[in-house]
Amino acid sequence: TWTTEHNHPTGQFYHVNIDDQFPYHIYGAQQDEGSYEGPSAHSGGLIPFGAWHEVAYGESTYAVPQPGDPKITYGSGYYTIFVKHDQRTGEFRSVSPWPHYQEGLSSGELKYRFGWTRPILFSPANPKQLFTTAQCVFRSDDYGATWNQISPDLTRNQPNTEIPSGGPIDLDQSGAEVYPLVSALAVSSLDANLIWAGSDDGLVHVTTDGGKSWQKVTPPGLSESSINCIEPSHTDKQTAYLTARRYMWDDFKPYVFKTTDLGKHWTTITEGLPADEFVFDIRQDPAESKLLLLATRSTVYFSLDEGAHWQPLTLNLPVAQVRDIAINTRQGQVVAATHGRSFWVLDNLTLLEQLTKNPAVQSNASFLFAPQKAWLTHDYGLPEPEERRPPDAGYNPPFGATVFFHIPQNYDGKTPATLQFTDGQGKMIRSFPLHLATENEKKEKEQETEGLTGTHLGKPAPEVDHSGEPTDQQIREKEAKLAAIEPGMNALQWDLRYPYATEVTGYHAPIAAGGLEDSVQGPVVVPGTYSVVLDYGGQKTQQSFTVALDPRLHATQQDLAARLALRLQIHADLDALNKEINQALAARDKLQKAVSTQSVTDTQAASALAALNRDIDSAAAMAIKSSEGDLLHGTRLRDHLAYLGAEIDLSYDRLTAAQEAVFRELDKQAKESTQKLDADVAQADGVAKPGAAR
Repeated sequence: TWTTEHNHPTGQFYHVNIDDQFPYHIYGAQQDEGSYEGPSAHSGGLIPFGAWHEVAYGESTYAVPQPGDPKITYGSGYYTIFVKHDQRTGEFRSVSPWPHYQEGLSSGELKYRFGWTRPILFSPANPKQLFTTAQCVFRSDDYGATWNQISPDLTRNQPNTEIPSGGPIDLDQSGAEVYPLVSALAVSSLDANLIWAGSDDGLVHVTTDGGKSWQKVTPPGLSESSINCIEPSHTDKQTAYLTARRYMWDDFKPYVFKTTDLGKHWTTITEGLPADEFVFDIRQDPAESKLLLLATRSTVYFSLDEGAHWQPLTLNLPVAQVRDIAINTRQGQVVAATHGRSFWVLDNLTLLEQLTKNPAVQSNASFLFAPQKAWLTHDYGLPEPEERRPPDAGYNPPFGATVFFHIPQNYDGKTPATLQFTDGQGKMIRSFPLHLATENEKKEKEQETEGLTGTHLGKPAPEVDHSGEPTDQQIREKEAKLAAIEPGMNALQWDLRYPYATEVTGYHAPIAAGGLEDSVQGPVVVPGTYSVVLDYGGQKTQQSFTVALDPRLHATQQDLAARLALRLQIHADLDALNKEINQALAARDKLQKAVSTQSVTDTQAASALAALNRDIDSAAAMAIKSSEGDLLHGTRLRDHLAYLGAEIDLSYDRLTAAQEAVFRELDKQAKESTQKLDADVAQADGVAKPGAAR
């Protein structure tokens, strides 16, 4: 079969940076395509291609947002080109330390050897300090307006490596051949004066006084190589991690080192890495010092013990060079920059952090992990599995709290198991009775996972048509699939909502065709601390987690508490009304059956049936049997309550006076309708009761 050219991401990214927005944005430069930035999450269930924007500057640069103002970015081009870009105005401004552009010249002819990909970074300890490199290190304290050279030449500076390249007929000097230069630079987050530098011909230097003096601290035995990355520890100034690569010398071994004394001694940390798995960047989790992530020639590796042992973290990541990694601890995500398959993001960093303390769970034990912080935001959430997504669209994190838990390997479905969520006062919000997944549930969950994680980009999950099913049946199937588990590791995605209200039996809720959802789902919780409890055969384990409001939203806790209180009242009215409707439907069925069996005459049943038909129809439009049936049969009280709840759910904000006024009207109608239906049921039961007067 033929496919379109635009069928899966192929961006060849060199590096990745992220900013401090919420959701954070991802920045990077890709071969032949320039530099771009885009959000890590977006409203609407996916990240459209149009959400990405050009930034500074070239195809192989570090694309770096300015701390506190991510609309300004910094990036380099060939040779001496170094600019900053203001996305608001579209203006580029040169901030090169030495803007003497000499395209086509060899390294030995240049005053400063600004390479194809040279470090650009702001100090994490002093975000007003901007750094870049040639064969030396430059620092600017005024966003690139002026520069100071703070180091001598930190390379081997061997003349025979700086001669013209190409030949014998023509030269080949695009700028990629500029060599050697400082290829790795890092400033400690604990000390702005502690700076590490590594060259692409294999030297490592460190300064503890902001560049006044430098010490050579190259790992012993490391021959000419490209120092790829130096990662200073986030918890100990003496500790740093270093990666080097030698594949351009036909040596494909991984070179990963650790020092705990500012480079005086180095330890090789490659246990678990294949012998030919050359490496790129290494990162330490700022929130958990034992957790390291390593970008390699084919995937991402992770270590739970500060590099003593490594194991792959491939999951559904395509096989491709991973050049760089960025960690966002606030949202608990890891970004991988691949050289061939674009950017990929891993959720639930908290799970990996907990594995540093519990690296293995006993196969015959139940175990519960603490969920990642959950966010009340419109930018999280996935599209429905059956929806087709464009192949150039990114995927959002799921909305809600992801709960990972382990079930004993001998679980056969007979041991009772539940997951319960409680608020800060211990009051239960929702409980999920767990059960052994059926083969059909396993298949549907697997297909949904493939569709929602981009395993098959552009393809929806194979459609399972539930449109002909009444809404109450769809809810039961959805809840059952959510709570379906297997022996071993499991994950349950709680949508932060209270339980569904009772649904009317056999009712077909119309779709939200440009309007509001007609759903009996429960309201969303407010920001705060919550707990999840796994009860497996009477053995309970509990973990707490936080639900937080999108920091761009400004509702107060009091506003959201009032919103929840009203939603719970709507929910209670809807639940009570629908239960009464179900009793009325059952009473009507019973009475109609009595008429059909001639145990009750038409005359005897007429008054009761008329009352039931009238009051059921005023409460629920049972004539709706299709997704747009409300165009033929007007909606009723059940729908109106659901619509009001959905309208309040549109925003995390203070209630409006109009919303409260409409509720008062609907609340009155709901109570009156419930009373009428209750009386109708009593009348119908009296008529249908065996031995009733003839």
